Amino acid sequence: MTEKAKEPYIKQKELVLTTKAPLFIGDGEKLTKKEFVLIPKTKQVYMMDPVSFFRWLDRNNLVKAYEEFAQDVKQKRLYEDFFQKHLYQGETNQQKKIQQELDQLDGYSVSAGNCFVGKDSKQDPLREIHTCIKDAYGNPYVPGSSIKGALRTAILAKMLSGKGEAIFLDKEKEAKGQQKEKMKHWSQKSYQEISSISQNIENNSLNTLNLKNERGKKIDSSNALTSILRGISISDSIPIPKENLIICPKIDISTVGTPQPVLLVRECIKPGTKIHFQITLNDDYLKDAEINFDYLEEAIRAFYELQNNWFVRQFSGWENYGKENDCRLYLGGGAGFHSKTLLQAIYQGNAVKYTSTILQKIFRKHQHCRDCKNPGLSPRMLKTTKYDNTNFLMGECEVEFR
Repeated sequence: MTEKAKEPYIKQKELVLTTKAPLFIGDGEKLTKKEFVLIPKTKQVYMMDPVSFFRWLDRNNLVKAYEEFAQDVKQKRLYEDFFQKHLYQGETNQQKKIQQELDQLDGYSVSAGNCFVGKDSKQDPLREIHTCIKDAYGNPYVPGSSIKGALRTAILAKMLSGKGEAIFLDKEKEAKGQQKEKMKHWSQKSYQEISSISQNIENNSLNTLNLKNERGKKIDSSNALTSILRGISISDSIPIPKENLIICPKIDISTVGTPQPVLLVRECIKPGTKIHFQITLNDDYLKDAEINFDYLEEAIRAFYELQNNWFVRQFSGWENYGKENDCRLYLGGGAGFHSKTLLQAIYQGNAVKYTSTILQKIFRKHQHCRDCKNPGLSPRMLKTTKYDNTNFLMGECEVEFR
């Protein structure tokens, strides 16, 4: 009889994200009103290629005029205060002719219709646009590190689920008393001290590889080299066509379901976009923790349901949101506090008082100390957006391993 073939220690699959809501992966930059063109009648925004734009200015002898426009604080909008004043003034079909000029600038256009969400549709929310990350060719993409960070949180949530304050106790017997004493007064500690304690918890859960340095000395668990997550590698995504970009407003929903638009808009990947990655699991690092593709799916499903159950469904109008077996993550900027933290996993229904304590330390002006009062939610706002006249939770994506 032939010997049974061994399972390969490196396993690779395609990871496919399907955006179920607008997804924002920011590049840390933002465009001011003098750097993009908003056509008021059509609510279309032109995002111009800077190099093409300045070449166009030079060809049309408008460099000096643009410099004066850029320096004049009274002139605010690129379309009304520059293009309309210097192009085809007094001619019929001026807007159409300007749009034809804009089409030559190697940029792209997106609809900004849903950004006008105030009581008055003429209200101007487009003071600036927070832009998404793009590659060297100007195409949007999602870094693999963004997905791995979300998986890390889901894995930790699965490992620490329901353990409460027991996880704050050090594994070493001699340290137990000290750690217990620390936890008695942790709510009075600084945010930096709480972060340090949290980092120790993560190290104890993930940094479990027994490695030695060149001198034969054991590498401390505080060193990222000992992390089992070295066994998970995720490529950057395949570039995403610019046609999949949209501009979406930030809309906070109160506990009673009232939308509260915020004057902040983001350049997002639109719902229904499929984003492709390669994911590799290395059993040399993961086998002791029994992490495989099935484990990842279970962790994602559990974390998604956890956030919906203890937070999203507590808001009026969202009581039945999400399905228990959906394999989904809340990703990227604007996805909310609980998508990137473990307090709900650790404390579940008792997470409000711990969340409010931490948020109060970070955002002292927002009075999160009141979050524990009726209805007992922290934070008190649900992070949403709007696209195609439909409300969405920011960053919701379906995950498939193929």
